[in-house]
Amino acid sequence: LRLWDAQGLLGITRRPPVPRELCRVFGAYKDADTDRMIGDRRGPNSLEGRIAGPSRFLPGGHLLTQVTVPRFTHCLIGASTDRRDFYHQAEVSDERSRWNAIGPALPISAFAGLNPSGLAELTTRRPQRPLHDRSGGDGFGLPRPSLLVEPPEAYFGCFRSLFQGDHAGVEFATAAHADLLSSAGLLGAQSRLLGGYPVPRASPWQGLVIDDFFALSVEPLPAFGLPSGSVASSLVSRAKAAYLTEGVEGSDHKDVFDSALLQAVGASIDSSRETVLEGNVLVGAPVGKRLGLASISLAVASLPGISEELASSLTGGWVSALMFRRCFMACLKD
Repeated sequence: LRLWDAQGLLGITRRPPVPRELCRVFGAYKDADTDRMIGDRRGPNSLEGRIAGPSRFLPGGHLLTQVTVPRFTHCLIGASTDRRDFYHQAEVSDERSRWNAIGPALPISAFAGLNPSGLAELTTRRPQRPLHDRSGGDGFGLPRPSLLVEPPEAYFGCFRSLFQGDHAGVEFATAAHADLLSSAGLLGAQSRLLGGYPVPRASPWQGLVIDDFFALSVEPLPAFGLPSGSVASSLVSRAKAAYLTEGVEGSDHKDVFDSALLQAVGASIDSSRETVLEGNVLVGAPVGKRLGLASISLAVASLPGISEELASSLTGGWVSALMFRRCFMACLKD
């Protein structure tokens, strides 16, 4: 709670949740220097309705196999940018933050020195229901204190942003990001890549996957080297200007501009000069993923049997990779 308070993300509620309504928080490995904070919202998620939001139309990498580039004379140039800790930059309503409450219940004295949102409102309100019931508990899952002692008021700390683990978080984050970019003249219907929709026929192409925005454009291949100042890079620059205006932080060291070798939306693109002069622009699953799948699959093939979980994981990986080469689906059997 003190960490959240330091980031301006701490709320407080006296709404007495049942255990199923409480969240838990844990850290998941991100890289050698940092962990990723995950909110375990399985309880609250199970009590909330599903939202038919924009995640239904997130583009997949295999869509890029339908992009057309004139042979020998043109190449495909890409640019991309992503937002740092994008979920945690989202502002949520007071009601939403109350469903991000974590236990255990604490006395108000535990919040001394902190500045949680909602504290002024709560101190002027009475509890919504009595602290004690006749079931032997206090309504907060805490032991019932002695009748001779005034029961302490119980409060819960809340996370005032989106947890990674919020089943609706991807909808809120994607919708907000798309609206921001649309207000900057990006993600037009004639150039946006969407899952379940035909790929636009003409360059440039733009795509958004939650916190990642990318653009691709067909550019003439110069006599030497690769083109610079591409249309794709200008689109990403426009997006970064919109982020700066709205104060949405990013990871500048991850930005890509005027690249002929890049990864976008889970696809590896090779539009290097050597490849283009051979008459190709290659798109497929990332090379590391393909090599890993091949290595593990060869090892598995020598075993008498494997677990259902490993079989499911390998099958999912191969289906994802073969989406780039649909005819190879014929190789899959029971």
